[in-house]
Amino acid sequence: MGNDSASSAIDPLIAIKLANLSHGIVHTQLLYAAIKLNIPDLLADAPRTVSELAVSTGTAEPRLYRVLRALSALGLVTEIEPRLFELRPLGAALRARESASQRDFALMMGSPWHAGAWAQILSSVDVPTSAFEKVFSEDVFSYLEKFPDERDVFDRAMAFTSSAHAEAIALAIRVDTKATLVDVAGGTGLLLRELLERNPELEGVLFERPEVVEKATSYLSSAGMGERCRVVSGDFFKSVPSGGDIYMLKYIIHDWSDEDAGIILRNCRTAMKDDGKLILLEVVQPDRNPSFSEVWSDIEMMVVLPGGRERTRAEFGDLLATSGFELVDVRRTRSELSVIEALPR
Repeated sequence: MGNDSASSAIDPLIAIKLANLSHGIVHTQLLYAAIKLNIPDLLADAPRTVSELAVSTGTAEPRLYRVLRALSALGLVTEIEPRLFELRPLGAALRARESASQRDFALMMGSPWHAGAWAQILSSVDVPTSAFEKVFSEDVFSYLEKFPDERDVFDRAMAFTSSAHAEAIALAIRVDTKATLVDVAGGTGLLLRELLERNPELEGVLFERPEVVEKATSYLSSAGMGERCRVVSGDFFKSVPSGGDIYMLKYIIHDWSDEDAGIILRNCRTAMKDDGKLILLEVVQPDRNPSFSEVWSDIEMMVVLPGGRERTRAEFGDLLATSGFELVDVRRTRSELSVIEALPR
């Protein structure tokens, strides 16, 4: 019996859905190309012809036209007249901005280093290492330190995720009126600033890598938080600032294996007051049947970081228990992140 028999025919709706899923890499790379060619900004003020855009981008007009037609199919631009393109709201979201934006996240997702790691996803399934290390023979953080432009893209993409979640997180976090909050690996301090603004008597300590300190200090000072927040540099695998009432880590523990995460958490426990509190901000995986928004970052961790992973509530409880803490509460914010609270044991 041949493969074209009626009994083996695929439901057309299933075929369409599978095709759309298979095209995901095409969507990512088209967004990347649009950003690298600066198409959203070139169309920001007025529609332009393919010929004008080809001159501005230094590309071959016939091939650029094909790319623009594909961007039109994705809803980023519209061909309002033959070979004349106009920017649509979806495309406008990819314009360059001084602050981090969705553009930066799309740029990271399509970057050769990121896409190259995902192309080797099978390397992360059958061996206890990351696909990134398979491709580049070093971990992602060491790689990014060698390429400042790529590091900037990564940092801005992470800043965008912080800004997207900051308000939802700030609304969900409960802090004592008079307390010192230590934001461990808090980037430039966007979330810490949000919490300080909402809690006028709260004091802050931002703990980051030495190369981030200057930018973080400038950001917090310009936001009017210089008097209420100090910036400290260091390595959380060695120690964290002592004497805090609350230690907060956002999107940090998921980067590391249980062994490495345990080192970070135990350092927090050592530095913390006995009546202090730990707050983790992470994606908490359901026990089964996660949504894509819940599970994609877990696979991202597997592909890019050798020990990175998202965890269930029970797994967080076990990790915290072996690190000197007791899990006391987990509550979902309005974003996909949850607030995980633990107390010293």
